[in-house]
Amino acid sequence: MTVTGLVRRERSRLGVAILARGVAVGVAAAAVLLAASTLALGGARWITRPTAPLASWGVALVAAAIACWWARGAVRVRASSHAVARAIESERSLRRGSVRAALAGRDAGALGRHAADALAARLASFRGALAPAAQRTAL
Repeated sequence: MTVTGLVRRERSRLGVAILARGVAVGVAAAAVLLAASTLALGGARWITRPTAPLASWGVALVAAAIACWWARGAVRVRASSHAVARAIESERSLRRGSVRAALAGRDAGALGRHAADALAARLASFRGALAPAAQRTAL
């Protein structure tokens, strides 16, 4: 597998973890808001304010949408090729910039291709995630 493929695989793993966390936060926020509105409007108190249940559902949906929007932005920033390459370098004790240079220099000629293939072989020897701390943080 190439360095590009390894980084792409790590990006997808990290992106799924960040997105799952964002969706979970959105669902939890909506559940808390709906529980609070149920307590506030329980005992037929909603009869005096007939639009209150609809408003509470609207607030809960907006909170869930904001959490999902935030997660989408976090995926774009924290699961970019540059950020993932930097995380792999730091977690695998590689020289700073080596993965990013291999990504950029793969098509630069025979020497760049050789260096990228050597780094890919070194990274492929690791089992599991290449940036496990980033995965744990995302989850």
